[in-house]
Amino acid sequence: MFESLIREADSRFHLGDDSARFVRMLVDAVFNSGSGGFSGMRSRFADVGLGALFSSWIGTSPGDNVLQPDQFSAGFGESPARNIATRLGMPPVAVNLAGAWLLPKIVGLVTRGGAIPEARPADYDRWFAAPAAETTATNDHGALANTGVWWMWPLGLVVLLVLTFSVVRGCSQETATPEPSPATPGAAA
Repeated sequence: MFESLIREADSRFHLGDDSARFVRMLVDAVFNSGSGGFSGMRSRFADVGLGALFSSWIGTSPGDNVLQPDQFSAGFGESPARNIATRLGMPPVAVNLAGAWLLPKIVGLVTRGGAIPEARPADYDRWFAAPAAETTATNDHGALANTGVWWMWPLGLVVLLVLTFSVVRGCSQETATPEPSPATPGAAA
C-alpha cells in the first residue's frame, strides 16, 4: 500500500532512506490514539477551517498540491511537525513542504472505499518495521550524517536569507538628498 508512495516521496524530496521513516511518522500521527486517532486528525483540520479539504481526501487519490505547507502546519500541528523535523534532521520548512504533499495521499490510501479506519492498515508492519530507538543524541547525530539529507539544513537557511532580504528591501528606504552640483568654472558671480 505504501511502497509506491515511499518511492515517490524519495524521488520528489530526495529523502533517501528517510522516505519510509517520514511516511511512517505521518501514518503514526494519523493513527495516534493519544491525539484522537484518525477522527482527531480530521477534527484538527476542521478546527482551522480545513475540514472540507480534509474530507475531500477520504476515499480518493488526491492530486498534487491540494494542501499548502502552511495549511499542513496548521492542521497537522506545528509541534508534531517540528518533532518530525528534529527526528529526521530536516528543517521544519522541508517537513511542511513534503508533509503537505504526502498527507492527502496517505489519507486517500487508508480510506479506500470511503471507510474511516479505526486502526493502522493491515500491511503497516510489512512496510514499517517497529520504530528504531531514537533516544540518544549520538543516534540522532549519526542519523544526520548517514541519511543523505545533510544538505537540507542549508535549504532552511536559504529560505531564511531570502525572507530577510525581502523584508529589508521592502522597508522604507531613505531618500538620498541630491548633492549640489559644483559651480561651473568661469561663471560670473
